[in-house]
Order: sequence, then C-alpha cells, then structure tokens
Amino acid sequence: MAEDHISSKSYLETLRSRQRDNRAHRRYQAVGAELAEMLSDRKHTALYIKLAMQFDEERLRALARSVAGRVNIKNPGAYFMRVLYGNNTATSDKQRETSKEKGRQK
Repeated sequence: MAEDHISSKSYLETLRSRQRDNRAHRRYQAVGAELAEMLSDRKHTALYIKLAMQFDEERLRALARSVAGRVNIKNPGAYFMRVLYGNNTATSDKQRETSKEKGRQK
C-alpha cells in the first residue's frame, strides 16, 4: 500500500514543474507569457498579457527581442514599457495635455 503513495519529494517536484508550465488558453495569454520570459520578468506576466490584448503581437515581440538583446539594461521590463509607451504618440500627447491643464489650474 505504501508503494501506491507518491513520495512527498516527488510530489513537490511535480507541483514545481506544473508552475513552470504555461497554462495559456488564448493566444494573447501565450504571447504575454512569452514576453515575460523574454524580458526575465515573470512577476509581471499579467501586465504583458494585458499588453498583448491591446497591441499587435509582432510589434511587442520585436520590441521585446530588441530590449532583451541589449546587455547594458539593468531592468529590461521597465525599459520595454518606457520604449513602448514612449513611441505611442497618442499616450504621449494625452499626457502632455493633462500636464498643461494642471499647470493652468494653479
């Protein structure tokens, strides 16, 4: 009967391997998980999934490859976000308008 039970060590190893496995059910989930891996930022996988829903996946992958290939960047995830939103003129313009309005109110 003891042979039928899985040892606690192998059970924990099984659980750890399941955590590493990708459980994406939709394409954007897989893209987000891939971006997190490329940027060594698994902690923010949900953010990359959200970005994959909003932006073109090829553009995101190309940018992530570019960022990941640079050796002198300390935080690739932060740099990726800076470049992504720095190149988005609509967001930049909106931020500029908001800051101008705040300056006028003072």
